[in-house]
Amino acid sequence: MIKTIIRNSKNSQFKKMEIAIFEPISTGDGSMFGLIALGAIFCLAIGLWGLKMKQQLAWMLGFFGVVILGGNAAFMKFSESYVTPITIYENRVDTPKGTVDFDDLLSARIVTEGLELKSFSSESPEKVLILERRNQKGVLLAESQYPIIQIKQTIDKQIAIHRAK
Repeated sequence: MIKTIIRNSKNSQFKKMEIAIFEPISTGDGSMFGLIALGAIFCLAIGLWGLKMKQQLAWMLGFFGVVILGGNAAFMKFSESYVTPITIYENRVDTPKGTVDFDDLLSARIVTEGLELKSFSSESPEKVLILERRNQKGVLLAESQYPIIQIKQTIDKQIAIHRAK
């Protein structure tokens, strides 16, 4: 989801404005979390009311099912906290990996080839937006987490405006 907000900062002498805020694409949703909880309850039910002749096996299946599904649910919620919105201002971009000033930005480009990322599927490689800084450190934004084409267009437009001043 893309939110475009124009707001003046009351505390800033220069009144820097937010140009756009790009919300991350959800890494997990409530229905998946609900299915995991339902699976954990099912595993506990197997342990409680499992086969009477194989009660130890039923308890073991129930315990491991709850541990695996609970770990999956916890990891989903934990990983969502690291994917934060991208905010583009008049003179900088705020990313999950820090702030990138337009004066320090060498290039913003979308790359699919040349990245040495291991892929275990036959799908096409994921596109990545690279924000290259002067200090040789960059920021990578994945297409699966952000609308990188719209972000790049907005950054290119703001860089042109910023460098024309």
